[in-house]
Formats: sequence, structure tokens, C-alpha cells
Amino acid sequence: MRTLIWLVASSWLFALAACDGSTPPGADADHHCTGVIYDHCITEHDCMNMQCMPFQAFMACTQQCTVGDDTTCPLQGTTAVTCGANAFCAPAAPNDCTL
Repeated sequence: MRTLIWLVASSWLFALAACDGSTPPGADADHHCTGVIYDHCITEHDCMNMQCMPFQAFMACTQQCTVGDDTTCPLQGTTAVTCGANAFCAPAAPNDCTL
């Protein structure tokens, strides 16, 4: 029983040590896309919310929004994102990450 408790406690400590907060949103330490909104994608399976949409010259994870109300789209960093005519948030470019 003590061994089990020690294993659980040490795994929590390891997990906490691995989270230093230095990785930018949308990418892991190697700049791999993690599937958050505005990450580059090829299929819906590349996105956490399963919504990968084509835009002008790229595909990105997105979410539905209210046409005419750009406040329904999350910011991309500090940049505002517009709600496209198709009722999906349309970033100017995908996040800086690779699949």
C-alpha cells in the first residue's frame, strides 16, 4: 500500500515539474500543433473540438460564431478574429505551429 501511495505522489510531482508555463498557447515545446483554436489542421481529427475549416490559403481549427458579432470569436493572441459569412471564426493566419 505504501508503494502505491508513493507511486501516485511521485507521478503528481513529476507532472507538476513538467508544467513550467513556458510553452506558447497552441504549441508544445517543439511548436507542434495541439489542436486548440486557430491551430493549423488537415482534418477534423487535428482539432480538439473536431472543427477544421478551409480558409483562403490554409486550414485551421475554428469554432462557430454569430455572423455580424465578432466578439463571439476568441482573440488570437492579442489580435481580434472576425466571424466569417459561414458562421465560423476566420483567423488571418493559423497559429505558428506544425502538425
